[in-house]
Amino acid sequence: MIVIIATRWGSGGGGISAFNLALATALARRAPATIACAVISDSAADSPYEEAGVLLLPVRAGEGADRPADDCGDAIIEMLRMRARPDVSHWLGHDLITGPAAEAAARRYGGKTIIIHHMDYIAYQNPGGG
Repeated sequence: MIVIIATRWGSGGGGISAFNLALATALARRAPATIACAVISDSAADSPYEEAGVLLLPVRAGEGADRPADDCGDAIIEMLRMRARPDVSHWLGHDLITGPAAEAAARRYGGKTIIIHHMDYIAYQNPGGG
């Protein structure tokens, strides 16, 4: 199984959410593995569901952040165990947004980490330091 740790599902917000939608659905059509995408849950009543061949897993946002909590791997594994599919071969995250969560999940539960870097954050910081 490949788990993509995302922010939202769909293209409405643009950015990595739109990228993840295209990536996850393309992988679901071609990869010889189940594809899951963990997205921020808008409701405590959310449960895993399938869309476009991708298993969507609702996770909580990190404190004060519009991204999944860095420890969301625990919730992801628990949901996968309930569906009898807990073996994750790859955890995919996006640079500083969801990369730390993917790295933490791989360290804790095994599997390889894939981090997609979209930009050079240092190049976009204020060079004057202010």
